[in-house]
Amino acid sequence: SKLGGECSVRLYKNSCILRLAMIKNPFPHKFGLVDSYKSSIFIEDAAKICAKLIDKTGTYNVGGESMSIYEFAKKSNKDIDKIFLKDIKNVKMPSNVTMNLEKTPLLADVFLLLRRLRENCVQQNATVICCVLQNAHPLPQAKRS
Repeated sequence: SKLGGECSVRLYKNSCILRLAMIKNPFPHKFGLVDSYKSSIFIEDAAKICAKLIDKTGTYNVGGESMSIYEFAKKSNKDIDKIFLKDIKNVKMPSNVTMNLEKTPLLADVFLLLRRLRENCVQQNATVICCVLQNAHPLPQAKRS
């Protein structure tokens, strides 16, 4: 199990556990759940963040901003169709499996910046956020309020 694996790794004092919510780019499925929320991130973006955590110790959640699977899928696949949890038979899925990303240094700064951008930008919001998320360079440390 994941828990068993994490417990085993924690026995080593210089260990680093990365919990990832990665998805292929483009989104590989025909449908995206409208009413299920995750902290999804594309594999290539997760790889950049993982490279920055290579010398860290501890447990880090690596993912993207919380949004529905459908919203995330639309970023890379404009032809994605909507589906709802009630439409999926024989599988019980929670409606919200977002991760707390506050501990992951780069992600905490990115999401703080995104919150500020969202508060200050109205019409350019989507364009600005897209540019920030695709930036591979480290962002300056933002003051936390």
